[in-house]
Amino acid sequence: MLPLQLVGKLPADCKLCYRASCYETSNTSQEGTVANEKYSTSFQSRLSRNWLSPFTDNVLKNLAVSGCRRVLVVAPSFTADCLETLTEIGEEYNALFRSYGGDQLDLVPALNDDDKWADAIIEIAGM
Repeated sequence: MLPLQLVGKLPADCKLCYRASCYETSNTSQEGTVANEKYSTSFQSRLSRNWLSPFTDNVLKNLAVSGCRRVLVVAPSFTADCLETLTEIGEEYNALFRSYGGDQLDLVPALNDDDKWADAIIEIAGM
């Protein structure tokens, strides 16, 4: 796991690394709102046996077993809700978290067709 204090201080050649980008996104999106020990980064999909870890299902099990009762999940990799995230995290991982003693798992919806997001895309595209 990449230590949080290293995120944002990565060498330029790591800026395009998917894993480093995930940690940087986690770090910057919570900055000033959530204490470092109150959030973590995990990886939902497993594209191969050697995929990135920690895996979200294992993190959720460990959180519940360690006494965490409520979890808020944010999936910033997706700008629109997809079945994989809605089903896997919203339903399957929710049930998993509860089966290990957790009380509540909430999944933050993606940006979808929010007007501010649409305006940002228009600005980025220079339209």
